[in-house]
This record gives sequence, structure tokens and C-alpha cells, in this order.
Amino acid sequence: MLNKLKKAVIRLKHRTMIRSRIKLYFQNKRINKDLREMNLAWKNIYDGKRCFMIGTGPSLKDQDLTLLKDEYTFVANGFYLHPDYDVIHPKFFASIDPIGFDEDRETRKFLETISEKIHSDTVAIFPYQAKEKIERRGLFSKNKIIYLSQDKLFRDDLNFNLDIDKQIPVLPNSVHAPMVVANYLGFKTMYLLGMEHDWLTRRSSTPEVPYLLDSHFYEEDEFPVMPLFRIITPYEKQCENARMAFQAHRVLKEKMTDVKIYNLTPGSYLDVFPFKKYEDVIKEKK
Repeated sequence: MLNKLKKAVIRLKHRTMIRSRIKLYFQNKRINKDLREMNLAWKNIYDGKRCFMIGTGPSLKDQDLTLLKDEYTFVANGFYLHPDYDVIHPKFFASIDPIGFDEDRETRKFLETISEKIHSDTVAIFPYQAKEKIERRGLFSKNKIIYLSQDKLFRDDLNFNLDIDKQIPVLPNSVHAPMVVANYLGFKTMYLLGMEHDWLTRRSSTPEVPYLLDSHFYEEDEFPVMPLFRIITPYEKQCENARMAFQAHRVLKEKMTDVKIYNLTPGSYLDVFPFKKYEDVIKEKK
């Protein structure tokens, strides 16, 4: 009797697993169809151009970003707090982490703020799973939006797709997805600013709240959803998270074979890409 019961449980689990996989297959098929319809028109429309990926690191306080007002610029998350945001007039604004689209008060305020703040000709880059929430709340109605669907965790040995008209892997850092988008759009030179990547060198002085202090050009309490992004994990895990971020940069560099990528961030730990001086790049012809 006991053996029959065990076999019945195993059969039930097996059927449940099969149903789950079938459901996931058709769900992914539908998502990829939507992505093709939404994103295929963006393929190579900026072929051969250069662009600037701007983070939120403190080094931005010492760089004149108004010099980028006529450049193709990608920014993310809290960059709208920069005092020269309106002068720079970013061409692309990304917020990829699904946690930024939750229904709590902080994230609702964050989305409403950037919906009002970003310019009407700025292209927004958001996660596909936030599409229904954005449309239901009437946010970003004046903007063109590129939706990304991230599926499967990033791994060094993963033969993953880089085309945004299909699902891409879950990438560890907020700049990775915009880099993938820029590659799809045809940009052939990317410059990184405000990307110190010095997370492991900064830590909270409060023992009971051992999160890493991610440094920015703005104060932490200025960014309404900052508490949601704090990493409250053992330092060993934090080291692994940092390793994955650096690894993803290296793998993207290896896969984007026809794209030149340079780091313009003073004092940055991100040595995956060759360094250049911001001032020298600005003087170069576009």
C-alpha cells in the first residue's frame, strides 16, 4: 500500500512538472512574439554612432556633463536627480530591476516622478513584466518604450542571446541591459561614466544593518527607492555578486566583437574595459 502511494505521488509530481513546463513554453513563446513586434524596428537604427552610458557614481560631480547635451546618452534609475539633467537631456532612460515596479508607496512615487521628469523624446527602457502596470497607471504615455524580457540567470558558459527582439538573460548590474540595447540599436562605440564599481570598499558603519554603501553623486535619502536596493547579505555573498557583475562586463565585451567600449570613470575599479580621459573623448569627432 505504501509503495502504491509513493508511486502515485511521483506520478502526480511528474504530471505537475510537465504541465508547468508546457505552460512556461507557451508563455515564453508569447513573450518572444510580443518582443519581435515591439523591438524589431529598433534594429541598427543608430548604426555606427557613439553613445555614453552614464551611471550615478560620485565622480560625476567633478565632470562637466553638459558637454554631452548633443550626444546619445543612456542613463538609469536615480540619474534624474543630477542638477544638469535637463541640459544633458538624456536620449535613453533605463530602469530594469523589477523591484522598481512594485506597488508599494516608494516605488509608486519613484515611477510617478520619473514619468514626469523625463523628456517626451527620451526613450524609456523597462522590464516587459512592468508593461501592464505602466499602461494601467497611464505612466510614460508621452514616451517611446523599449521593453526587455530577462529569462534565466546569467552564467559565464551560457550561450545566451543579445538581441532584444527575444528574451535575454538576467544581467547583474543596471548598466548591462542598456549596453545590450545600445548594441542592438547599432552603436559601435560606448563610453562609460560614473561607474566606480567600488561596492566592496564601502560598508555601513552600523553592525546590525550590514548593507554595502553604493556611492552616488546624490545623497541616499534623495532617492525614494534606495532602501529597496540595499544588499543586506553576508560579505562573502556580496563578493560573489560583485564578481558576477564584473564577469558580465567581460562576457559582454567578448560577445560584442564589433563594439569598442571604454571606461571614462576616474578611479574606477572596472578595468574590464580600457580607460580613456573624458576630456579627450569630448574633443574627438563623433
